[in-house]
Amino acid sequence: MWFWFFIYFGEADINFLLKAEALEVKHMLEAGVNTTSVVVRTFDVTLLVDPQSLHQTPSTENQIEKRGQVNYEMTSVRERSGNERFISKDFEGAIEMYTRALGIRPDNPRVLSNRAQAYIQLKRYELALRDTEVALQVSDGDDRKVLFRRAKAFYGLKRYEAASSVLENLQRNRNTRVSQLPLVPTAEEVEEFVQSVNHRLEEKLNGGYDLNKMLEAAQATSTPSLDHADYIGPVRVAGVQENRKGLVATRELVAGTLLLCTKAYAIIFSEDLKPEMPLNFISICAKVLGVSLEEDLKTEMGSSSKSAVDHLILKVQEKLKSEPHAAEEFYSHYAVANMPRDERSEQSKETENRQVDRRLIGQIVRRYCLQEQFQFPMGRHKIAAGLWILPSLINHSCLGNARYYSIGDFMFVRAITDIAEGEEVLVSYVEPLDSFEDRTSMLWMRGIICKCSLCSFARERPAVVRLRNSLSRAFEAIAPRVKMGRPLLPQLHRIIAELRGSAGDSVTDEEKFPLELVEPLLAVSYLHLNTGRINDAVQVLLELLEHIPRCGGRSNIARTDISCQLSAIYNKMSKPSESRKWKEKAREEFNLMNGDEDNLWESYLADTAAMTAQNFVKF
Repeated sequence: MWFWFFIYFGEADINFLLKAEALEVKHMLEAGVNTTSVVVRTFDVTLLVDPQSLHQTPSTENQIEKRGQVNYEMTSVRERSGNERFISKDFEGAIEMYTRALGIRPDNPRVLSNRAQAYIQLKRYELALRDTEVALQVSDGDDRKVLFRRAKAFYGLKRYEAASSVLENLQRNRNTRVSQLPLVPTAEEVEEFVQSVNHRLEEKLNGGYDLNKMLEAAQATSTPSLDHADYIGPVRVAGVQENRKGLVATRELVAGTLLLCTKAYAIIFSEDLKPEMPLNFISICAKVLGVSLEEDLKTEMGSSSKSAVDHLILKVQEKLKSEPHAAEEFYSHYAVANMPRDERSEQSKETENRQVDRRLIGQIVRRYCLQEQFQFPMGRHKIAAGLWILPSLINHSCLGNARYYSIGDFMFVRAITDIAEGEEVLVSYVEPLDSFEDRTSMLWMRGIICKCSLCSFARERPAVVRLRNSLSRAFEAIAPRVKMGRPLLPQLHRIIAELRGSAGDSVTDEEKFPLELVEPLLAVSYLHLNTGRINDAVQVLLELLEHIPRCGGRSNIARTDISCQLSAIYNKMSKPSESRKWKEKAREEFNLMNGDEDNLWESYLADTAAMTAQNFVKF
């Protein structure tokens, strides 16, 4: 049963009305509408009549017409109020007023279309799509604007084929609509949007990204949100060892193949956080081990006690609240088989009608989020934490066969070695050139025990690991002086000799070259170059290229840098053919990491030219 109250007023009595109704009546007065008396419903106004008429049945056409006229005027007032709020970028307020207008006349196509546009501004594309569908059903003739907004809603949902179909329909029927009206949208607007949709289709179907333009757009702001399509290449989600999900190749792949490119489901940039916000793994680990998610979420968003990952959890929650249609799809990616044993029962408790499961979201984000070590090497913005759905399902190996990196809020995954059909795609969550101790401590925070050959050897030979750690610390102690050009070759040669012999004789050739050798050898080549011992420097660099694996992190960058350095050395030695050979080798290594993009390559060469001219070797 509805409860009504009556207010009789003239213009001076508007202050006694509820705020929303007062605004509507003010507009009605300005429009010259008779407001001698109205009826106001407590929750929402859906009907306006003279109070006396509540006791009467409208028996004459005049009474019915009068009531309809008042309803029409009130609908117009609310629509106008919604338009004003939209113009002032109060999209929530605009949606409220459009909804109130539709409460009186639910079949108003113009109001439905306007509310759809407000939903699009708030990225609520499913709701926008629903409004455009109804608007088209009740359209009174010219539906060009509705079709354009429907295409925008499909675009926002990444349903580019559907957006393209709507735009084709729009273009095909442009000349059959109300010709005396101005074209809205214009032909130029439609054509520009068609081009955007076509670009997104090329990206989605073929991975055809303009990486240079993406990088330029990402560098234009400290919190980039790029407009591109997701690309799912020759990989699929499958069950892998230990009853876990992972990604496997669907065909034979060569090194350098683009496997995935996806936009972050949610992302936190350093600029999103207060300066005092802790961003390091220690704070994250402390929260994982000692503080419940429920307690975390009781504090304010801006609390300095919250880490980047805590903020990411809140962002995922907000997104699921605003996109309830996506909740089950989100949870399904992280099925119980991928969760640790002690978390499976928690996930199994709610399998239906979930939207915002705070505890489960916290478990998913903390386990699967990626952090700043995956930044594109030439990017200038800094990612604090992000969640990319498919990339986060790729399992770890220190000697991975793929690498991922970000440009803006997009994550790219490329094969860095050849991958067989059905072989699992693996990336390194840590820096492969770090010590075993550092790698295992970082992986422990994610509940991972790596079983790659590097880690397996280290577990079997703890004494060797201790010796190598000791020698690495000895190198770190003298590295600053080496960079200053101090002649410390005897000390470096001693460290290198002990590292080479640390595993004894009964090991493979691969194990005789521990990755702890990389930085000391780079330091030796640097000193050789600065003392004119060019041939010795070349021999050291060639040995490094022979043994540094392609496994992500600094190893791939080092291979490109060393090849560039060799090209510069041979150029100085007036050996152009050798110089060209090593420049081509550097380009090959670069392309394996970043794709075959001329502008990116030229940018890399410009960045490294000054360093190579000064005999610079990174270590």
